[in-house]
Amino acid sequence: MCAGLVVVLVVTVAAGPTPGGLVLAGLLAGFAVARAVLRPAPVALAVRSRASDTAVLAALALAVGVLSAVIPTP
Repeated sequence: MCAGLVVVLVVTVAAGPTPGGLVLAGLLAGFAVARAVLRPAPVALAVRSRASDTAVLAALALAVGVLSAVIPTP
């Protein structure tokens, strides 16, 4: 999880906020899939029920992906 965030930071600094946001969206989508599939769930991903965690992570992935693609960058 922390390694993924470091990758997001490196991509954001190297390539800009749009690719960094898309990598973050992919990371969140991966977390949603991991929470939905893995039993028992990783401790860092198990906060509430499996369905609510998966829905929140998927919604965040979608929101971050759309916003990073739509919002203009300087």
